[in-house]
Amino acid sequence: MMHYIVQPIKKSANLRIDIATTLSKLPLAYFFQKHNLSDISQTVMKDVEAIEHAMSHAMAKIIGFILFFPIMSILMLVGNIYLGLSIMIPVVLSYSLILVSKKNSIKKTI
Repeated sequence: MMHYIVQPIKKSANLRIDIATTLSKLPLAYFFQKHNLSDISQTVMKDVEAIEHAMSHAMAKIIGFILFFPIMSILMLVGNIYLGLSIMIPVVLSYSLILVSKKNSIKKTI
């Protein structure tokens, strides 16, 4: 469990180092002529923070749902078949619709 907490922090630290290395290779004229240095650093920090938040919180929620949903579905089906089906069918259909709409939106953008 501790691995899922520490790993995103390490990855975001490595990402910040990689971005700093990439930015250090750019010519100084890039920073002083067209872009404000504080705007660039603020944008990079916000983006990396958003990625870190997604890796640390969203992944935990997804893993929790993947484990929780099948177990609870089985328990509901055992307890009451109608209750289990009334929960499982909408969740499975909505997930399927999300996947289909995502595929369609990717096709339209290409």
